[in-house]
Amino acid sequence: MLLLQETADVLERRARNSADPVQAAVLGRGAEKRRRDADSLRSRLGRPLASSDGREQAPSTRRTGNGVAEFRM
Repeated sequence: MLLLQETADVLERRARNSADPVQAAVLGRGAEKRRRDADSLRSRLGRPLASSDGREQAPSTRRTGNGVAEFRM
C-alpha cells in the first residue's frame, strides 16, 4: 500500500513538471489509479477472509522454531 502511495506521489510530481500536456494527463491518471488501488487495499485490511465454502475465516498465527510468526489460513 505504501509503495502504491509513493508511486502515485512520484507520478503526480512528474505530471506537474511535464511540459507536455498529454504526458501530464497520462501521468496524472496513473497517479489517480494507484491512489484508488491503495484505498481499495486499505479498505480490505483487517477484513476476515472467506474460505472456499463462503464462510468467513480469520487467519491464524503460530511461532516457528526461529521465533518468526507464521500466518496460515
